Amino acid sequence: MSAEYFSKASEELARRIYEDYLDQQRQAASDTVNGNVSG
Repeated sequence: MSAEYFSKASEELARRIYEDYLDQQRQAASDTVNGNVSG
C-alpha cells in the first residue's frame, strides 16, 4: 500500500467516522427535544 493511498484512505475513514458522530449527536439532540430519551 502506498503512502498516498493510505493517506487518502485514512482521511476518508476519518470523515466517515466524524459524519457518523455528527449524525448521532443530531439524533440525540432531537430525541432530547422531542422527549424520546431512552435508558
